[in-house]
Amino acid sequence: AFSIFFTHSFVFRMTLLRPHVVSVPLFLFFLSALACKKSRSAGIFAGLFMLSYHAFYLPLIAIAAAMAFSFLEAEAEQKEIQKSCAYSLAGFFVGILINPYFPANVVMGWVHLQIPFLLNGSLKGVGFGMEAFPLNGPGLLKFFYLPFLILAGILYFGRKWTFSLRFFFSMAVLFCLMAFQTVRAAEYFIPVSGFLL
Repeated sequence: AFSIFFTHSFVFRMTLLRPHVVSVPLFLFFLSALACKKSRSAGIFAGLFMLSYHAFYLPLIAIAAAMAFSFLEAEAEQKEIQKSCAYSLAGFFVGILINPYFPANVVMGWVHLQIPFLLNGSLKGVGFGMEAFPLNGPGLLKFFYLPFLILAGILYFGRKWTFSLRFFFSMAVLFCLMAFQTVRAAEYFIPVSGFLL
């Protein structure tokens, strides 16, 4: 399972000196805490992620997915998941607000969110590096063959669909779809699919 963290594209992305080097592990800890229904840890890691990076939409998507999947669980477990979501939201907002770059962190997150959506808004006409452009088919297979195999294996061999498996699988599929738009998804798609093992 740990070999996925040594794939070419993940190692390359993590050697770039950028804030995501700290934020990726924090996001993974956040996802793990949320999936394991550890409310306080989920709130703390959501806040730390928001202090370390401007991509506010990532924790919001994860919290929304967890909340949606909570309705598939028994009432007692549903309440635990929803409690973890509430703590996560609280940590999320505290992290955004105490970030020394507030409100610029929210503005940067919004601008950054527009990159995958056809480069519209204030990004239209701006030149980007290769990482902002979609990969072709061979490029996708080169960079993401192992995560694709994991997703296919989970579907083919099947397992008991617990809350945490549904949650991590949905996050992996989300980042898989993002990988079709930009190679930057490697920093999340690869480790999140590794959690499925």
